[in-house]
Amino acid sequence: MEDSKKPEKQVEEESPLQLALKVLKAINKSVKSAVQIETIPDELCIGETVNLTKWSMITTDANLLTMAKQPDVHFFVDPSKPFVRQMFHRFWEPTPMPYKLRSLNITKSVDVSDFALTNVLRGNPGLTDLNISGCR
Repeated sequence: MEDSKKPEKQVEEESPLQLALKVLKAINKSVKSAVQIETIPDELCIGETVNLTKWSMITTDANLLTMAKQPDVHFFVDPSKPFVRQMFHRFWEPTPMPYKLRSLNITKSVDVSDFALTNVLRGNPGLTDLNISGCR
């Protein structure tokens, strides 16, 4: 009698290079077309400091829920920099995050709910700086 169990799928973690390429593809799509980026890459929502003021028109609950589940280590992308090369300045070295999210700026975000923000606060007890001014 054969064992009817299906083999479990192993989830492969993305390498730093794969993560960088994913972010660059999203940025490249925005540059080449008249349509701006439709969603914020998850990599921009992870880190001790997240500043999404330049992305306020497309910040959503999904982005906040990503922030609520911060990993222990991440590869840093700085979305506040004006040039793509500068965004990836510190990307190639994994950064440990013992305190998870500590500073969040989502000023003037249009499409975020109290529920998602509450999840961010519960998932990041070390959050000490929060700017939600102008949010609807």
